[in-house]
Amino acid sequence: MRLPQKPIGMVVPIMTLGALLDQKIVGKRDFTGGNLKMPNVLSSRCCPRAWARSVARCLSFFVVLVAFTSTVAAAAETSLLTGVLDRLDEEGDHHGAAPRPDTHAPAGLMGDHAHKTGEVMVEYKFMTMSMDDNRTGTDKVSDAGALMATGSMGSMFMVAGTRMHMDMHMFHLMYAPSDEFTLYLMPMWTSVTMDHRRMNGTRFRTHNEGFDDMAAGALWLLDKDEDSEWIANLGFSVPTGDLNNTTTAAMGGMATRLPYPMRLGSGTFDARPGLTWKGYREDGGHGIQFQADLPIGTNYRDYSVGNTYSVSGWYSWLLGERVSTSVRFEGLMRENFSGADADLDPAMSPMARTNMRGGDSVNLGLGLVWMLEGGSRINFEWVKPFYQDLDGVQLETDFMMFTSWSKSW
Repeated sequence: MRLPQKPIGMVVPIMTLGALLDQKIVGKRDFTGGNLKMPNVLSSRCCPRAWARSVARCLSFFVVLVAFTSTVAAAAETSLLTGVLDRLDEEGDHHGAAPRPDTHAPAGLMGDHAHKTGEVMVEYKFMTMSMDDNRTGTDKVSDAGALMATGSMGSMFMVAGTRMHMDMHMFHLMYAPSDEFTLYLMPMWTSVTMDHRRMNGTRFRTHNEGFDDMAAGALWLLDKDEDSEWIANLGFSVPTGDLNNTTTAAMGGMATRLPYPMRLGSGTFDARPGLTWKGYREDGGHGIQFQADLPIGTNYRDYSVGNTYSVSGWYSWLLGERVSTSVRFEGLMRENFSGADADLDPAMSPMARTNMRGGDSVNLGLGLVWMLEGGSRINFEWVKPFYQDLDGVQLETDFMMFTSWSKSW
């Protein structure tokens, strides 16, 4: 099963459609504070035209990644690494007795591989993310500049975040009742620490940790041949995270509700559909994945987090029987929240604003997979955004790092 070799002709009209929808249907971002342009509170759940914009932008990313991946795959036919697999067991395929390290996607992705009937897999995955300095749109702003953006009451914000660090521990269990379906369950524990600056120049730190929303679902092996496979992710999440955590650091000992970025989960059941295509070559592999996170309804704090869409394309090289490296490009699109938590004052901080939660980014990931004796894998990926366009004042992402250990029986 081969991707189209040159779908470039589709890219321009789809990207043009996305641009038109962004500028003419939704309109210019019209909430201004000083010289900073802020977004309005449009959401795909209340505005079909905004939903059309999101779809068009996703299609733009997807078609570009198809073009990139298929072009690189064609060029790989003359790669100097061709023939590396001659040292592997020629009777095994990519799920056979001599497994390849690159049958698993880069560590920053989930829902990318299925198992054979009766197989069980356990995985521990760790993710860390660092965010430092504020950004509005594509421009960096100072801590003082973040406070000077106009709040909802026409005054300066009282508090702005300056730095955030998040660690996530994921425990992944998979079981295949058949060759076609693999079931999975993934509880998560998240720890978030944020530094803040008040308008008077004083600073404080807040912390939150606990169980995050739990992911579960089924992976459906739609099609498979000797050198490619299609996998659908019929995923969802359960709201096991807590949205009611408070801090006494912000108001001199008085308990206040933590802002949106520091909360654990969405508070709603979320649909998490995805689709993955993977192809294999003698010297490596390549693939494309689409993944969405779609909250259903409104949570018990009277708001709903925004839809999230991601499209990734990756290319991997085998460095031997047990090691592969990869490069991945990801387009990530986050929409603003709808509704609002009545316990958060939107005039106090940009982190309390539901229309300052969305944004787009393009990320570069560099990965390594190492198969250990006994068949377990260590998977590592470092991810760096090289383009970010954020709605309103938000902390920008500096980097993300994913590391996992997995073992199948």
